[in-house]
Amino acid sequence: VERGGFRYLFATDESRKQFQRDPSRYEIQLKGDCAAMPGTKGNPELFAVVKGRIYLFGSAACRTAFTAEPEKYTRTKKNVAVFVHQDVELLDFAGPGEVFAAADRGRAFNVYTVAATDREIVSQRFLTVKPRYTLADCPKPDIVVLPGGNTQVPLGDPEVIKWIQKV
Repeated sequence: VERGGFRYLFATDESRKQFQRDPSRYEIQLKGDCAAMPGTKGNPELFAVVKGRIYLFGSAACRTAFTAEPEKYTRTKKNVAVFVHQDVELLDFAGPGEVFAAADRGRAFNVYTVAATDREIVSQRFLTVKPRYTLADCPKPDIVVLPGGNTQVPLGDPEVIKWIQKV
């Protein structure tokens, strides 16, 4: 079975069928990235099975660190929605976004931008930002960053106010 750029081989037909029924349960985790160093490609020859999940590593040291404290690396990340809007202040959204993204070497938070629509916005009249999500399709945030700038834009949008109150 081919999935996510990996080829899976099975000892039995039943094992293959079980995989196909619920591939996310059995496939290589983190899209093959190193489980200890986010953003680093894992080596299929350096792997570990932890709590029934397959993890790859970029080095033997990563595998050793991960297997010693797997909960440190596998805990669920909190979602941080950085709301962006037309004329948002660059430092007000980029600064907090960078801090959250770097926390615990990138393992603590899932940071993303969200806007009222999927249209690009312009920050400080020169930086174009394409929001990753809209209010309608973003993951449920645990934390919302509401940056400054021309705040009359979001304050004047009833959908934005309703979203903020809901989340």
